[in-house]
Amino acid sequence: MFHGSALSNHRSGGVGRRFVDDWRGRCSRRDCTPPLNAQAYYERGLDHFNRGRTDHAIADFNQAIKLDPNFAKAYLQRGVGYLDKVNIDSAMADFNQAIKLDPNFATANFNRGVLYFIKFDFDRAITDYSQATKLNPKYAKAYMYRAVAYHRKGDNDRAIADRDRAIKIDSKIVHDAAGLDKRFEMIQNSLAQSSVAPSQKTHAQSSLIGVPPQYQKDKDAYFQAL
Repeated sequence: MFHGSALSNHRSGGVGRRFVDDWRGRCSRRDCTPPLNAQAYYERGLDHFNRGRTDHAIADFNQAIKLDPNFAKAYLQRGVGYLDKVNIDSAMADFNQAIKLDPNFATANFNRGVLYFIKFDFDRAITDYSQATKLNPKYAKAYMYRAVAYHRKGDNDRAIADRDRAIKIDSKIVHDAAGLDKRFEMIQNSLAQSSVAPSQKTHAQSSLIGVPPQYQKDKDAYFQAL
């Protein structure tokens, strides 16, 4: 499962966290009653997700959205949950809705870009990564992932420029992007069994996202070769 390692979770705190802490205390007793507050459901959903309880997380994000239909962060996070469960269409719908509600939501644009990349739609992935970097010029992960998308399209000059820009912002980002998270492999394999074009199936099944088969054992070398 993802748990926000390759995708971007949107964390928050404050009053919602206090509601969750209170909920935890009451749920240690038999008279457990969940809080009727959209922010609290959202916070509890994040907690569930980070603990690997994706179904519980989605249920809480559902409640948050029911109470506040304009809660962009809840749509984003539910989309990440759906993607964790390889529910591609629902994830895309939620990322779209998050962006519709908040066009300046860089994290939502980034996550939709990741989803497009998983679907092998590199042009749309680049468009969303570009929007994310426009909204947040210090978004190192978006630059690095766009570098991989450019490389997959054969545009190595732009790939190198984005890689260097990402490393300049965050020198550790290359290690995050070099793996691009094995958990993506599960989703691409699932797509390869269903909707992915036959010509893409072998590649999806044999390689991590963005990393050609010849570099599977040395993904750092792949990025050095960009």
